[in-house]
Amino acid sequence: MSVIRTLSASESNEQRDREKAKLEKEYKRSDQRLDELISLHHNDLTQVMQAIKGAQVPSDDFDLSEDFDTTNPQMNPEHFIAVLIECLAVLGKIPEAVESLKVQMQSELLGVVSRTTRALLDGLVLQVPISTATGPSLLPAPVLPNGSITPSQVFNGDVKQKRLDGSYISNNQPNHPLPELLYTLLDQFRRIADGHQFVLKRLSHTCEKYNLKNIRLYEISDIWSMVQAVMQLVLNDYLDIQNTAADNQQSTASFSEPSCDISFYFSRRKIQRPKKMPLFKFEHSLSIANGTILPDNSDFKMHSDGRLQRDKLLICPSDPHNITLIFIPITKFIEEIEMATNCKIGVPCTLNAFLADYIKEVFLGRYQSKMSSTIEMVTKSPEAWRATITPEQMKEMRRTRPLLQSTVLVESCVKDLHQLIMALPVYTEHFLSIVTNLLRTYRENCQAAYRGKVQPESEDKRIFSAAFLKDEDISRFIKSLPNWANLQAQKAIHLLRQKRRALHREETTDEESPEDIRQRNEKEAEILASALGEGGVSHHEIISDVKHLRSLALLQESMEWFACCIYTFASELPRISPTQPVVRVMSEVSPAAQNGTVEGLQQLAKEFEDLADTCLLVLHLEVRVQCFHYLLPKVKDYGRLADCGMDSQEPDPKVLELTRALTSCDEALTNILQPLKCRYVFEGLGHFMSKILMSVAQYIDKIDEGGIQKMCRNIFTLQQTLTNITMTREVALDHARHYYELFYLTPEEILSGVVEKGPQFSELEYMNAFQLVHRSYPDQDVTALNGYMSRLSDILGEVGVTV
Repeated sequence: MSVIRTLSASESNEQRDREKAKLEKEYKRSDQRLDELISLHHNDLTQVMQAIKGAQVPSDDFDLSEDFDTTNPQMNPEHFIAVLIECLAVLGKIPEAVESLKVQMQSELLGVVSRTTRALLDGLVLQVPISTATGPSLLPAPVLPNGSITPSQVFNGDVKQKRLDGSYISNNQPNHPLPELLYTLLDQFRRIADGHQFVLKRLSHTCEKYNLKNIRLYEISDIWSMVQAVMQLVLNDYLDIQNTAADNQQSTASFSEPSCDISFYFSRRKIQRPKKMPLFKFEHSLSIANGTILPDNSDFKMHSDGRLQRDKLLICPSDPHNITLIFIPITKFIEEIEMATNCKIGVPCTLNAFLADYIKEVFLGRYQSKMSSTIEMVTKSPEAWRATITPEQMKEMRRTRPLLQSTVLVESCVKDLHQLIMALPVYTEHFLSIVTNLLRTYRENCQAAYRGKVQPESEDKRIFSAAFLKDEDISRFIKSLPNWANLQAQKAIHLLRQKRRALHREETTDEESPEDIRQRNEKEAEILASALGEGGVSHHEIISDVKHLRSLALLQESMEWFACCIYTFASELPRISPTQPVVRVMSEVSPAAQNGTVEGLQQLAKEFEDLADTCLLVLHLEVRVQCFHYLLPKVKDYGRLADCGMDSQEPDPKVLELTRALTSCDEALTNILQPLKCRYVFEGLGHFMSKILMSVAQYIDKIDEGGIQKMCRNIFTLQQTLTNITMTREVALDHARHYYELFYLTPEEILSGVVEKGPQFSELEYMNAFQLVHRSYPDQDVTALNGYMSRLSDILGEVGVTV
């Protein structure tokens, strides 16, 4: 082509003739030189040609005859390699060839890594090399372009990547190119090792054939050692073992934060003298003197200071979490290496030790530190126990009520750890230990947040409802009451409905009758009214700040949801069976947890559930304690609720305060708690108020018509407020109103009503009514009062009423 260009570029025929004559002269000179060289090396050339044409290996009958029809040596690489080794033996170059293989082994393997990475980055698909009957090729697989694939598609996972065996990669991260790179590299390393196995076999046979002694060949274990060293470099690049990402972030942060001390700019500073740099460094000259010369295609670069540094070409950013993508395949590859090198049990290969040390000492430590800092960040911030998830998150999680952001973030950490367990099953117990420590820390923070809402700093200013539940016996007693049992049954039915709705199935459940609801509410009201005691509740013993009630409700919902998540997490963990055989192959190990570990997780879930129950019980008791505070004043103020000196058409100011408190509580809890729980908090409150109002009668000094109207107005106001909250008519307060309407009657009329209609109240309530009527009309004789009491007992005994 150069001759044609020279002749065609000539300006005239004369110049063309001169160029032609010059070329003919050079050709003649080349022919003469070639003839001289052939004459000089005639014997060597004859010996080589004879070896190529007819040399045979007697030991294994391997055909070394030249195949003139083969145009591509890679069509039959074993034959090509055997001929090359035979030629090297004839030329006496076997020692140099073996030494060259030893020296260039690592750089060539790194070249395979670099070329494979570049191929994937450039959008090339690795094709399967044509194998032969004797074994795979020593050379790496060729790469052929595919114009329909772009580098962005490789990064985004829009195309399926082909392995060297013709199959397509299938992994949990289809959009990640790292697994494909690893599979490709491992396949090539296997083929290279098989190729070197063939080379060693031919070298041994050739040395024996030509009686070449004192030649120290390398072993296949040397190849695997070099492969392990290269794989360690690859893992070091992609796993961010040196934590360069964090270092970069720290350095960026240090430069981005200006100094806030203005005196720094005016202070006297030492003059920075330029540092003297040596003109020459000889510390790395020994490697060049010893023959360590960089090849042309080396991945190493020589820095100005003489250091060798490998030029990194990465297919994805360096990240410690990349280990989750490649752990299983790299573990299988390690098992192949240990089998090929005959490693003893308990003596792992270097790559195995490197990977184990990284996971235990680096990855697990970093991850645990990250989780600890996450917990500290989400629990120590000012909004930790107030900030909720966004409506978009609620929709995504299929939640109708908000949750704490901190709880959702911690749950996502647990979910991430579950994925790590599936990706690195060998280290299941290590990850479960991290989960356990994480949950214990968060549990302590949640309990501290609860105490901050219900336990003020001074002991004398306690919250009555929370202090009441501190006693475990009382807590169990409250949970044994009918309303709590009904709540748990309703929650179970609600969960069953959700499951059946997901399966598109319908079910029928028996609804409670109004009589059943009345009976359980009356029973709880009677028990709580007697258990909470007498004498009134001070203002500092109630939670007057609605924000605290909202925080408790938010904590309750979050803890209950989180406990369910932990229960699910623990239940999905497979346990180690006593009869399960011990698996020594790491790649075949499935995630399995010790029974004690799973039970510990279940116990932690139970503690979160107990905290949620405690929050709900506090809210349930708090609204009742506030009723005590506003409706059952101190001894000297008992007559205030029925004070006839005030306007009887207006409710008592304390009653109005109670209605405002209940309304605020309802507004705060309705948007946080689920309807079943709101129902538990407010249901039966009418019966409880009725008990309180009826018990007040025994402490009122006297009552007249105005006082009766005042009490009826108080009852009506409370009834209206509860109706707006529960959306049902509170008939229990009608019972209290009928009780105070008794005071319009005389004792005789009351007794006649008991005989005609039967007893509507208990014997104690009738006795308190007689006593209040007697105090209201002091001219009546005590003997008459005792007579009414005696007749009441006789009447109630005849109708069979047990009080």
